[in-house]
Amino acid sequence: MKKYLNDAEQNDIEEIVAASNECDGTHYSVPDDADLWFLSRHYGKVVSFLSVYFMGDTHEGHPVEEVLLFTAPPERGKGRARRLLRRYSEYARSVEGEKPHVRFTAYPSEISEAFLLSAGASHEGDELLMVRRLSGKGGLLEEDMTFSNEHSECSVKTYGDTAYVYGVRTDVSHLREGSAEKLLKGVISDLEKTGAGRALLQVSSCNVPAVRLYEKLMFSVEERMELWYNNKLSNF
Repeated sequence: MKKYLNDAEQNDIEEIVAASNECDGTHYSVPDDADLWFLSRHYGKVVSFLSVYFMGDTHEGHPVEEVLLFTAPPERGKGRARRLLRRYSEYARSVEGEKPHVRFTAYPSEISEAFLLSAGASHEGDELLMVRRLSGKGGLLEEDMTFSNEHSECSVKTYGDTAYVYGVRTDVSHLREGSAEKLLKGVISDLEKTGAGRALLQVSSCNVPAVRLYEKLMFSVEERMELWYNNKLSNF
């Protein structure tokens, strides 16, 4: 288990993701900001990895940890992914405190479905990647920002011409009062002024009020990813 990667490990992981995308016809991004890494090597080179994100949200009252799992195509079928899951499970069970529910996010495919079912996971909806084109022309600094008004808040991470909006929340006692809509309109206006060419956000397809709000703000669905949950670490 590692918290940080060196340059060689980062390069190996980029190669694995690129090869997997080409082999499987997917469009995964390289996970470069994970909280934890579990690596499997062959002659010193990383050939399979599991990355963990501490999400800060909950599922059925339990904290959520999101897991991404990749194996280089030539190394598939050798049990590497299963061993990484077991290593992660052993670590997670050893940590004091409430045990997490594990979330996998995957492009729909028969291969990923078969593996996730064998790992004790169940499909519980889809994650929508929604996009709004903006009038800016790029040149954004890489930074994290937080925006808020009286009852709502969100965070934004910027890079290139893109602004990723996340952590949108409203006080429970002030839902459906237009607070989030007002906040996001201001955020979008600020992003355009600073040069953003597009805004991205992710939302569960089950969160119908949020999806409707984002559609009202001229976001449209660009990609759909399946959400799978495993609620028992012992299943790994």
